[in-house]
Amino acid sequence: NEYDKVDFKRTFPIAEQRSRARLAKLVSAIANTDSEELDNYGYVIFGADRRILIGRMDEFRDDKFCAALVRGINKYLDPPVRFDVMAVQDESVGWFATIVVRPRLEITGPHFIAREFNDDDLKMVPGQCFVRIGEETRLAQRSDYERLYQQKYSLEIERILGASRDPQPELILGFWSGEVTPSLDLIAP
Repeated sequence: NEYDKVDFKRTFPIAEQRSRARLAKLVSAIANTDSEELDNYGYVIFGADRRILIGRMDEFRDDKFCAALVRGINKYLDPPVRFDVMAVQDESVGWFATIVVRPRLEITGPHFIAREFNDDDLKMVPGQCFVRIGEETRLAQRSDYERLYQQKYSLEIERILGASRDPQPELILGFWSGEVTPSLDLIAP
């Protein structure tokens, strides 16, 4: 089964610009989707089809190719997605590979399309945000934005409140002595 955060690619013309743009859309959607499955990691598996290893993805054996793939995908995204490309050789089928999408850092907020791409069957424009629902990659909706930004800003609010909760001996002593008048300016960092 393909899950929200797993996608299988039996074959994929990975060297084509169109493929890298399509992968940018998919990788950003996986990063923007939360799931308790797989510890919130995401996977795009090349040379496989739903539990069947096919291989024949020989281009992944080259480390330079894998590094260029990361750059080629992230040039379409803002902020860049944190992911690795792992290539594995199986004796019976040859090379296959996995893009491992690391859990999104909530502090970054959602990943957006940063560069336009337009051909016959794929159109991406800057500012678009994608998510995954099962096997479908779709544009983010209001509830998706609320979830993504709520995670980002709840961490920032925690940080701010945590900083204001830190003991401040000079402030406490000033209150006791009457030298400091309570003010909101003193509480917010």
